[in-house]
Amino acid sequence: MVGKTVAGFFTNLAKNWILKPLATVFSVIFMYSFHALVKASPGRAFQLMKKISSTYYTPPREWAGFISSYMEQMTGGKIDLDEIIEAGAGGSGRRAMELLGEKFLQPMLAMIMPETPI
Repeated sequence: MVGKTVAGFFTNLAKNWILKPLATVFSVIFMYSFHALVKASPGRAFQLMKKISSTYYTPPREWAGFISSYMEQMTGGKIDLDEIIEAGAGGSGRRAMELLGEKFLQPMLAMIMPETPI
């Protein structure tokens, strides 16, 4: 019992007094560095942000396959992999959103507003 308390104390100490301040310092350094890059070379900064955005928000083909099969199970409709990849993680494709609306949102709206057709 005492071992868990001591381990928890040191873990908490490392997280709150070492890791969080380091993350804050590095975040501030990177923010100012990027702002300097924007001022010095706006074109290069735009290319860098475009690359970062595509890395974070464009799912790989394998992940898009998982999303596609999940949405098919949820909605019962087919969703194209290329549509998911093109839309990225934020969009998930127009067809996916339409199927989701047809399957879940219209029946929910019909519960609130009974005159709404399903």
